[in-house]
Amino acid sequence: MNDTMKIEIATSAGIVYTADARMVTLPAADGRISIFAHHMPMLTRITPGELIVRTSDGQDDVLAVGEGLVAVTSNHIGIVTDTAIAGRDARAPVRKQRRS
Repeated sequence: MNDTMKIEIATSAGIVYTADARMVTLPAADGRISIFAHHMPMLTRITPGELIVRTSDGQDDVLAVGEGLVAVTSNHIGIVTDTAIAGRDARAPVRKQRRS
């Protein structure tokens, strides 16, 4: 039995991220959830936050995502979101400007 699944993240710019994953942890509307291969089908909303993909080689990819939808089947996760920022920029804190 294969223990990986395909994840694809799309924004208005097109598909911005794709990987074979062992686990995906994402900010769902009711809290953080982790999804593994062979998960039951699900459709849910995501909220802005950190998405972590544990890839098939054991590496963690971190992305910052905005609002959107997640569709899960047994071996595929499709995410449509308004924002997805990968890499080192995803962990950078967002600083609000001070009003004078």
